[in-house]
Amino acid sequence: MDAIINPARALMEICITEYGKDAILLIKKELIRVKKEEVKTVELYINLFDPNTSHMISQFEKLGFIFTAIMPETKFGDALVMQYFNGLIPEYDKIIVLSDISKEFLEYIKTNDPNFA
Repeated sequence: MDAIINPARALMEICITEYGKDAILLIKKELIRVKKEEVKTVELYINLFDPNTSHMISQFEKLGFIFTAIMPETKFGDALVMQYFNGLIPEYDKIIVLSDISKEFLEYIKTNDPNFA
């Protein structure tokens, strides 16, 4: 697992290339670090081709992450992207999308955001 903070963007990027028994514990520690360093968003990149990913998604959701994207051709192949918002509430109504599928995708993200009221 690699975790890098970009202070200019108030963003942490976590890339999980392989799951270990302590994956959830390590993510929890990074979330504590995020809160201390006032990072607003965490982007979690997980390998779509790892058979453990389907099980781990629900574990990440319990920590407050939501599914937000699929990113092809990362350093380990196609990745599923999940985000954690640390006190940040996205303004979904200000996001402009053009296609119907993009509108459906945005609605899915908004519906699954535990911070959206």
